[in-house]
Amino acid sequence: MKPKILVIGAGFAGVFAAKKLYELFMDDADITLVSPSPHFEFHASLYRVVSDRSPLQACFSLQQIFNKKVIVF
Repeated sequence: MKPKILVIGAGFAGVFAAKKLYELFMDDADITLVSPSPHFEFHASLYRVVSDRSPLQACFSLQQIFNKKVIVF
């Protein structure tokens, strides 16, 4: 049976931990990332949104970051 790994929070630490755990375990573990929102917000770049640039420069979909390798809730 595969071990199940739960990462709570999708800030810098949570995203980094989930990516590193996936690299270590690949398909040998089920990794789940729990986040209140389906995207990662880079708060230091939010000024770009208010200065009429694309919100895509400050907000990234968690599913795109993990490419469906990690389950995101």
